[in-house]
Amino acid sequence: MTPPPPADANLVVLVVDDHSMLAEALRLSLTGGPTDAIDVVVADDLEPRAVLDLAATAHPDLVLVDLDLGGTRSGIELVDPLTTAGYRVVLFTGSTDQSLLGDGLAAGATGVLRKTEPFGRLIDGITDAAHGLALTRPTERDELLAASRSSRESEARREGRLESLTPRERAILGRLAEGHTAAQIATDDFVALATVRSQVKAILRKLGVNSQLAAVAFARSS
Repeated sequence: MTPPPPADANLVVLVVDDHSMLAEALRLSLTGGPTDAIDVVVADDLEPRAVLDLAATAHPDLVLVDLDLGGTRSGIELVDPLTTAGYRVVLFTGSTDQSLLGDGLAAGATGVLRKTEPFGRLIDGITDAAHGLALTRPTERDELLAASRSSRESEARREGRLESLTPRERAILGRLAEGHTAAQIATDDFVALATVRSQVKAILRKLGVNSQLAAVAFARSS
């Protein structure tokens, strides 16, 4: 756990967000607040190691982590290492995806602060969270965690169905996803069209879908 700040020290908020203008607006608003009791540090480098190094230097009382950090980077990847290091983390996001928000809470975030709130409420919420107050009602937290569990269970079922395919069936599904027809696959592989069609039927049955299009969509969503 990080040591608590001295009693007379300002609270410190670390903002991890790829929207630099919003992060800067938060910094100016919080730093220039009526109490001048909050210092804001904005992460310029959003790579996990850099964020953890900055936190170790800044000793924040609160870390605001955006779920979408641009490209393929997800803020959820930062939640566990930050909370393990002893920092209080709040998800700071415009996302309405309940399973995604639940994933962040399951990883250790203490609450959710939505960017869609009026700016004044954002400032109040950040101030409350920095002082250790809860932002997310217990019932809402339970709903988000339930959505996260449901999503993980659904993903596990999808993966299980794909793993039930034989290597040949996986290869055919991959070819279908590339736009090949059963007839083209049969010609390319020097097998009877009836054989390929039989294999396609087996794929549909194992995946629990009714068409080749649905099978391809199933594979791409996993």
